[in-house]
Amino acid sequence: MRGKILSTLALIIGCANAIKTSRSSKIQLLAQSVSQQITNERGYTCTTAIDNIQKWNQPNLKGIIENFSIYWNDTDFKPNPESIAWRNTNFTKGKVDMYADYPWRKLSDICENCTLFGSSDKENVGDTVQGFLGDCYFVAPLAAVAADEERFKRIFVNQHVNNAGIYAFNVYIRGIPKIVVIDDYVPYARLEKLPAFTRVHSDWALWPALLEKAWAKVNGNYEKIASGNQFETFQFLLNIPTIRKQSVNTMNTTVAWNLVIKALDSGFIIGAQPGGSTGKKDTDSCQFNLPCAHAYSILSYHIITTAEGKQISLIKFKNPHGNDGEFSGKWADKNGIWNTIGKNGITYAKQIDMAVKSDGIHYLEDFEIPMTFSDLDFGQYRKGWVSSYYDKQNDTQASVTNPAKYRFTLTEATPLYIRVLNTEPRMYSLKCKTPKIQEIRLRPLDAVNDAKTLKYYDDYPGTIDQSNAPLQPGTYEISYLPSFDQCETRDYTVLIYAPKEIIITDVNNKTSFKPSEHDYKSANLKSLVPDQNENLWTTLYQRPVKGQSEIYLTGDLKKDMIRAKQSKYFNLEINDTLKTYQGYMRSKLNVKGKEMREMIVVVGLFDKDAEFNGTISNYLDLDAVYQFSHGNENCQVQVDKSTSPAMQKIICTCLISVQAPARQECTLASLHTTDKGLTMNPRRT
Repeated sequence: MRGKILSTLALIIGCANAIKTSRSSKIQLLAQSVSQQITNERGYTCTTAIDNIQKWNQPNLKGIIENFSIYWNDTDFKPNPESIAWRNTNFTKGKVDMYADYPWRKLSDICENCTLFGSSDKENVGDTVQGFLGDCYFVAPLAAVAADEERFKRIFVNQHVNNAGIYAFNVYIRGIPKIVVIDDYVPYARLEKLPAFTRVHSDWALWPALLEKAWAKVNGNYEKIASGNQFETFQFLLNIPTIRKQSVNTMNTTVAWNLVIKALDSGFIIGAQPGGSTGKKDTDSCQFNLPCAHAYSILSYHIITTAEGKQISLIKFKNPHGNDGEFSGKWADKNGIWNTIGKNGITYAKQIDMAVKSDGIHYLEDFEIPMTFSDLDFGQYRKGWVSSYYDKQNDTQASVTNPAKYRFTLTEATPLYIRVLNTEPRMYSLKCKTPKIQEIRLRPLDAVNDAKTLKYYDDYPGTIDQSNAPLQPGTYEISYLPSFDQCETRDYTVLIYAPKEIIITDVNNKTSFKPSEHDYKSANLKSLVPDQNENLWTTLYQRPVKGQSEIYLTGDLKKDMIRAKQSKYFNLEINDTLKTYQGYMRSKLNVKGKEMREMIVVVGLFDKDAEFNGTISNYLDLDAVYQFSHGNENCQVQVDKSTSPAMQKIICTCLISVQAPARQECTLASLHTTDKGLTMNPRRT
């Protein structure tokens, strides 16, 4: 861990469209020049993920959850290969290319019996299981965050599975409260019949895979969230500072044990890295057969009392691989020591409610802590504390020689932490961002030479920690001396984490603080309409079933596209050899005193391992309106003036690959006065 400055950085990597400066700025001219060199043919730049956040749609969560009877699709993070990796661009390392063509499936289809928090609901620490992606640094601390139900549940805006498959999360981007909304399509591993990345475990909980997807969306794709530090997860989910303790493996038992239990008693979140990992991979084995170069979370500590009255001190920790076969320690689940009779005739296992499960939860004795772990990350979560911030955007003036200055005033002695967060390095495209040295200074405003100085690399933000040495009443000045790459946005956030809100101002006495965007009032949102997803033709990829209901068309094309397929009046033809189907339903309607016709036409495929290439075409009058299930951009309109009156020929094409997340079908709905020449052509390729 680079905790102190040893040398300056020689390598500078440029990137495109990153700096917002005036037109006359030399920096902007340089950035424009770099943009021409590094932007690739698909339009990706070094700041694509950062720019996309500004373009995200903000869906009506309440309206969608309560009123949608079918799936909602997140158009800002589509279920396609680009959301896994930007292959064949400047911004990939090629390490997840083998997963880019995996199909996507809805979590509610992969696990029909799952709920958001699983069967145990309040015991969520065992739910997290890492998949094929190397993001143990993200998955491991999820268990530790989940150990405290109150702080854990506040992350989830809506807390129930819903028809639309839409989920929102209260998170932090650059230390600023944000809501990230996703659907529940995830990359799917066919052989394992599980999500390819973070898995659904035996507790049937969806939340770990959903949080991982939210993290991938923020950063642009799944490849970009491979490898990292646990502080990133603490920061994203809770906006708390992290203090790292290194060389734990050189501590004696008492020091290491007291360090851990004091942190747990304080409510801190602890991430751990194994000793002996230098030069090794997570496929190598370290102490007790645990994977090297891997992330773990320490969840709690326990005391066992022997029959003779001796106390045995244990810590409970989690391996995000989620299985017990790897661990060979003395306190492995399979070992008979747990059946030993202790004080009052109670076994060791019952004394601490240890259950034998393949969940990656293990135990170490106090003396084994320094034998097993070298570095510990302490997420400084303090119940009831709040983050205050100053959001500075496009700071073209601050530099290593010209500090930006901010002030705050305390009326009483106050413990606190101070950080300055640049745009997270991970949010820049791969190969774009080089870690840079940053400097923060803190001083009483009336004490010119009495400054506390902190230098750090921006890939592990430094923290001025005054939690145990409260600042006395007075006005204080924070000086920030940034070092920016050419690619960087020059945006940063000055943060104070304290027991109460603290107003931070610039030298002009202005503040940028805004009310939090977080939503803590929508936890109980539930669907108010019947789930129609399974009624579109029973379930995904099954043979369509003829509808039995007395359902008629209403003129509402969007709703009728769903309802018609449940009607016994729908004319359905099925080809069991080709596994294709087609059908239609017609109805006469009176629309504002005018007789009109409505038609719903469907072509589809019920074979998940084949490509689908279907077409629907029809001649409609020029005043006709229509809607196509996969978007009007898939339909071509040709005006035929040879007929009297002239008509428009609508030709809609439905091209769906094997990896597509949705049902392999397309629907054309139209409202018209005249039609002729309907053709339906469902094809598998």
